[in-house]
Amino acid sequence: MNTSSTFNFRWRSWLGMSVALLLFYGVTNVLAAIIVPQFSSATVDAQESALDANLTGLRSAIELYRAQHGTLYPGAVATTGGTCTAM
Repeated sequence: MNTSSTFNFRWRSWLGMSVALLLFYGVTNVLAAIIVPQFSSATVDAQESALDANLTGLRSAIELYRAQHGTLYPGAVATTGGTCTAM
């Protein structure tokens, strides 16, 4: 092989590798653009599920309070004629 054909061979090898890397990065970016929003949606779904569970627990606690204190809900004031003094 003479130097000019060696140069052409190296140039083509480098060019082929560059094209392959560009294709790889392009495909990787497209896949990332598809997958990342799905994870964002999963995060919102998880937050909504946690909110539902917290609200269910809070409702249960309020009903337990009501059952233990007659028909009063938390925050209801029983009028006994007494006064409340602030400290």
